[in-house]
Amino acid sequence: TAALEGIPFAENIRRHVAAIGGRGVDGDADIVLAVNTPSAQPSSRGADLDAFVARIGALLAAGTPVIVVDPLTVNRADHDLVARMEARLDLAALLSYSGWNTGGNALGLALGHGTARWAYLKRSGSGSGVPEMAEPARAHAAYLLYRLVKDDTWKNVIQVEAYAHAREQGWNPLALTAEQKSYFDEWVRARLEPATERYFADHFAGHTVTLGRRGARTFTATLGRLDSVHIELPWDRLFEVTLEPRVSFA
Repeated sequence: TAALEGIPFAENIRRHVAAIGGRGVDGDADIVLAVNTPSAQPSSRGADLDAFVARIGALLAAGTPVIVVDPLTVNRADHDLVARMEARLDLAALLSYSGWNTGGNALGLALGHGTARWAYLKRSGSGSGVPEMAEPARAHAAYLLYRLVKDDTWKNVIQVEAYAHAREQGWNPLALTAEQKSYFDEWVRARLEPATERYFADHFAGHTVTLGRRGARTFTATLGRLDSVHIELPWDRLFEVTLEPRVSFA
Protein backbone atom coordinates (compact mmCIF):
# COMPACT_ATOMS: atom_id res chain seq x y z
CA THR A 1 0.00 0.00 0.00
CA ALA A 2 1.45 3.37 -1.00
CA ALA A 3 1.76 6.17 1.58
CA LEU A 4 -1.54 7.99 2.22
CA GLU A 5 -3.44 5.30 0.28
CA GLY A 6 -6.19 3.18 1.81
CA ILE A 7 -5.99 0.18 -0.52
CA PRO A 8 -3.15 -1.96 -1.91
CA PHE A 9 -1.50 -0.23 -4.84
CA ALA A 10 -2.18 -3.20 -7.12
CA GLU A 11 -5.88 -2.68 -6.49
CA ASN A 12 -5.49 1.05 -7.10
CA ILE A 13 -3.89 0.25 -10.46
CA ARG A 14 -6.70 -2.17 -11.34
CA ARG A 15 -9.35 0.45 -10.57
CA HIS A 16 -7.58 3.20 -12.51
CA VAL A 17 -7.10 0.93 -15.52
CA ALA A 18 -10.73 -0.18 -15.37
CA ALA A 19 -11.85 3.47 -15.21
CA ILE A 20 -10.30 4.15 -18.62
CA GLY A 21 -11.78 0.99 -20.12
CA GLY A 22 -8.66 -1.16 -19.87
CA ARG A 23 -7.71 -4.41 -18.19
CA GLY A 24 -4.56 -6.10 -17.04
CA VAL A 25 -3.28 -9.00 -19.14
CA ASP A 26 -0.57 -11.63 -19.00
CA GLY A 27 1.70 -11.57 -22.03
CA ASP A 28 1.48 -9.08 -24.89
CA ALA A 29 -0.22 -5.80 -24.02
CA ASP A 30 -1.08 -2.56 -25.80
CA ILE A 31 0.75 -0.57 -23.10
CA VAL A 32 3.15 -1.59 -20.34
CA LEU A 33 2.66 0.20 -17.02
CA ALA A 34 6.09 0.24 -15.36
CA VAL A 35 5.61 0.96 -11.65
CA ASN A 36 8.52 1.86 -9.37
CA THR A 37 7.92 -0.17 -6.20
CA PRO A 38 9.95 -0.59 -2.99
CA SER A 39 12.75 -3.15 -2.89
CA ALA A 40 12.50 -6.17 -0.61
CA GLN A 41 15.90 -5.31 0.86
CA PRO A 42 17.59 -1.88 1.00
CA SER A 43 20.86 -3.50 -0.06
CA SER A 44 19.31 -4.58 -3.38
CA ARG A 45 17.88 -1.17 -4.25
CA GLY A 46 20.53 -0.19 -6.77
CA ALA A 47 20.38 -3.52 -8.56
CA ASP A 48 16.57 -3.43 -8.59
CA LEU A 49 16.55 0.02 -10.18
CA ASP A 50 19.15 -1.06 -12.73
CA ALA A 51 16.99 -4.02 -13.72
CA PHE A 52 13.82 -1.90 -13.80
CA VAL A 53 15.35 0.70 -16.11
CA ALA A 54 16.94 -2.00 -18.29
CA ARG A 55 13.51 -3.59 -18.70
CA ILE A 56 11.98 -0.26 -19.74
CA GLY A 57 14.81 0.23 -22.23
CA ALA A 58 14.25 -3.21 -23.75
CA LEU A 59 10.53 -2.53 -24.11
CA LEU A 60 11.15 0.84 -25.79
CA ALA A 61 13.70 -0.74 -28.14
CA ALA A 62 11.08 -3.31 -29.13
CA GLY A 63 8.57 -0.55 -29.91
CA THR A 64 6.35 -1.25 -26.89
CA PRO A 65 4.57 1.82 -25.45
CA VAL A 66 5.62 2.39 -21.82
CA ILE A 67 4.08 4.49 -19.03
CA VAL A 68 6.32 5.02 -16.00
CA VAL A 69 4.62 5.51 -12.63
CA ASP A 70 6.87 6.64 -9.77
CA PRO A 71 4.81 6.48 -6.55
CA LEU A 72 7.59 5.49 -4.15
CA THR A 73 7.91 8.81 -2.31
CA VAL A 74 5.06 11.23 -1.64
CA ASN A 75 5.32 14.60 -3.41
CA ARG A 76 8.45 13.92 -5.41
CA ALA A 77 10.20 11.66 -7.87
CA ASP A 78 12.56 8.90 -6.84
CA HIS A 79 15.73 10.74 -7.87
CA ASP A 80 17.77 7.54 -8.09
CA LEU A 81 15.29 6.19 -10.62
CA VAL A 82 15.13 9.39 -12.67
CA ALA A 83 18.94 9.68 -12.75
CA ARG A 84 19.16 6.17 -14.21
CA MET A 85 16.43 6.92 -16.72
CA GLU A 86 18.24 10.08 -17.80
CA ALA A 87 21.47 8.17 -18.34
CA ARG A 88 20.07 5.07 -20.04
CA LEU A 89 16.75 5.83 -21.73
CA ASP A 90 15.42 7.98 -24.53
CA LEU A 91 13.06 9.93 -22.29
CA ALA A 92 11.24 11.44 -25.27
CA ALA A 93 10.18 7.92 -26.28
CA LEU A 94 8.10 7.37 -23.13
CA LEU A 95 4.33 7.61 -23.33
CA SER A 96 4.33 9.38 -19.98
CA TYR A 97 5.91 9.69 -16.53
CA SER A 98 4.72 10.99 -13.17
CA GLY A 99 6.03 11.04 -9.63
CA TRP A 100 3.77 13.84 -8.40
CA ASN A 101 2.07 13.91 -4.98
CA THR A 102 0.46 10.70 -3.67
CA GLY A 103 0.75 7.31 -5.30
CA GLY A 104 -2.78 7.61 -6.64
CA ASN A 105 -2.05 11.06 -8.05
CA ALA A 106 1.13 9.85 -9.75
CA LEU A 107 -0.74 6.88 -11.20
CA GLY A 108 -3.67 8.94 -12.44
CA LEU A 109 -1.50 11.61 -14.06
CA ALA A 110 0.78 9.13 -15.81
CA LEU A 111 -2.08 6.89 -16.91
CA GLY A 112 -4.18 9.81 -18.15
CA HIS A 113 -1.36 11.35 -20.18
CA GLY A 114 -0.06 8.04 -21.50
CA THR A 115 -3.36 6.53 -22.56
CA ALA A 116 -4.53 9.78 -24.16
CA ARG A 117 -1.32 9.89 -26.19
CA TRP A 118 -1.63 6.19 -27.11
CA ALA A 119 -5.25 6.63 -28.20
CA TYR A 120 -4.36 9.65 -30.33
CA LEU A 121 -1.58 7.76 -32.10
CA LYS A 122 -3.93 4.84 -32.75
CA ARG A 123 -6.44 7.17 -34.43
CA SER A 124 -3.99 9.63 -36.00
CA GLY A 125 -4.46 8.18 -39.47
CA SER A 126 -8.19 8.94 -39.47
CA GLY A 127 -8.72 12.33 -41.03
CA SER A 128 -5.66 14.27 -39.80
CA GLY A 129 -3.06 15.50 -42.22
CA VAL A 130 0.58 15.38 -41.20
CA PRO A 131 0.76 19.14 -40.37
CA GLU A 132 -2.16 18.75 -37.96
CA MET A 133 -0.24 16.01 -36.12
CA ALA A 134 2.53 18.40 -35.06
CA GLU A 135 0.70 20.33 -32.34
CA PRO A 136 -0.41 17.24 -30.34
CA ALA A 137 3.16 15.93 -30.54
CA ARG A 138 4.56 19.25 -29.29
CA ALA A 139 2.08 19.29 -26.42
CA HIS A 140 3.00 15.71 -25.52
CA ALA A 141 6.75 16.43 -25.48
CA ALA A 142 6.27 19.64 -23.49
CA TYR A 143 4.16 17.87 -20.86
CA LEU A 144 6.67 15.03 -20.56
CA LEU A 145 9.44 17.59 -20.06
CA TYR A 146 7.27 19.40 -17.51
CA ARG A 147 6.65 16.27 -15.45
CA LEU A 148 10.30 15.22 -15.29
CA VAL A 149 11.56 18.69 -14.39
CA LYS A 150 8.79 19.44 -11.92
CA ASP A 151 8.72 16.08 -10.16
CA ASP A 152 12.50 15.68 -9.86
CA THR A 153 14.47 18.88 -10.47
CA TRP A 154 11.94 21.14 -8.77
CA LYS A 155 10.81 18.88 -5.94
CA ASN A 156 14.16 17.27 -5.11
CA VAL A 157 16.53 20.19 -5.69
CA ILE A 158 15.19 23.69 -6.21
CA GLN A 159 12.20 23.50 -3.87
CA VAL A 160 14.42 22.10 -1.10
CA GLU A 161 16.76 25.07 -1.55
CA ALA A 162 13.80 27.47 -1.64
CA TYR A 163 12.38 26.15 1.64
CA ALA A 164 15.78 26.49 3.31
CA HIS A 165 16.26 30.00 1.96
CA ALA A 166 12.81 31.08 3.18
CA ARG A 167 13.43 29.73 6.66
CA GLU A 168 16.82 31.47 6.80
CA GLN A 169 14.92 34.75 6.37
CA GLY A 170 12.43 33.76 9.08
CA TRP A 171 9.67 33.30 6.49
CA ASN A 172 7.09 30.51 6.37
CA PRO A 173 7.46 28.74 2.99
CA LEU A 174 3.81 27.67 3.14
CA ALA A 175 2.42 31.14 3.98
CA LEU A 176 4.31 33.85 2.12
CA THR A 177 3.30 37.49 2.28
CA ALA A 178 2.66 39.32 -0.99
CA GLU A 179 6.15 40.83 -0.86
CA GLN A 180 7.74 37.48 -0.08
CA LYS A 181 5.86 35.79 -2.92
CA SER A 182 7.05 38.46 -5.35
CA TYR A 183 10.61 37.88 -4.19
CA PHE A 184 10.33 34.11 -4.61
CA ASP A 185 8.66 34.39 -8.02
CA GLU A 186 11.93 35.87 -9.24
CA TRP A 187 14.12 33.61 -7.10
CA VAL A 188 12.46 30.45 -8.40
CA ARG A 189 12.40 31.68 -12.00
CA ALA A 190 16.12 32.47 -11.91
CA ARG A 191 16.88 28.84 -11.00
CA LEU A 192 14.12 26.77 -12.59
CA GLU A 193 14.21 28.39 -16.03
CA PRO A 194 17.88 27.55 -16.75
CA ALA A 195 17.38 24.11 -15.19
CA THR A 196 14.51 23.46 -17.61
CA GLU A 197 16.60 24.73 -20.53
CA ARG A 198 19.46 22.38 -19.58
CA TYR A 199 17.09 19.45 -19.19
CA PHE A 200 15.62 20.01 -22.62
CA ALA A 201 19.08 20.37 -24.18
CA ASP A 202 20.39 17.23 -22.46
CA HIS A 203 17.42 14.89 -22.84
CA PHE A 204 15.01 16.15 -25.52
CA ALA A 205 16.74 18.29 -28.15
CA GLY A 206 17.60 16.21 -31.21
CA HIS A 207 15.35 13.34 -30.14
CA THR A 208 12.62 11.98 -32.39
CA VAL A 209 8.93 12.19 -31.52
CA THR A 210 6.21 10.28 -33.34
CA LEU A 211 3.68 12.59 -34.99
CA GLY A 212 1.25 9.92 -36.08
CA ARG A 213 0.69 6.93 -38.31
CA ARG A 214 -1.10 6.37 -41.57
CA GLY A 215 -1.34 2.78 -42.71
CA ALA A 216 2.10 1.20 -42.43
CA ARG A 217 3.85 4.57 -42.43
CA THR A 218 4.96 6.38 -39.25
CA PHE A 219 5.57 10.13 -39.37
CA THR A 220 8.14 11.62 -37.01
CA ALA A 221 9.78 14.96 -36.20
CA THR A 222 12.92 15.99 -34.35
CA LEU A 223 12.70 18.18 -31.28
CA GLY A 224 14.65 21.35 -31.92
CA ARG A 225 14.12 24.21 -29.47
CA LEU A 226 12.69 25.11 -26.11
CA ASP A 227 10.93 28.27 -27.23
CA SER A 228 9.82 29.60 -23.85
CA VAL A 229 9.19 28.67 -20.23
CA HIS A 230 6.56 30.38 -18.09
CA ILE A 231 7.31 30.06 -14.37
CA GLU A 232 5.59 31.52 -11.32
CA LEU A 233 4.22 30.54 -7.94
CA PRO A 234 0.46 30.06 -8.38
CA TRP A 235 -0.26 30.66 -4.69
CA ASP A 236 1.42 32.24 -1.66
CA ARG A 237 3.53 29.19 -0.86
CA LEU A 238 6.49 27.25 -2.21
CA PHE A 239 4.78 23.87 -2.44
CA GLU A 240 3.61 24.22 -6.06
CA VAL A 241 5.09 25.95 -9.06
CA THR A 242 3.61 26.81 -12.45
CA LEU A 243 5.97 25.49 -15.13
CA GLU A 244 4.81 25.81 -18.75
CA PRO A 245 7.44 24.96 -21.37
CA ARG A 246 6.79 25.40 -25.08
CA VAL A 247 8.84 23.36 -27.52
CA SER A 248 9.21 23.29 -31.30
CA PHE A 249 10.55 20.92 -33.92
CA ALA A 250 13.75 21.38 -35.90
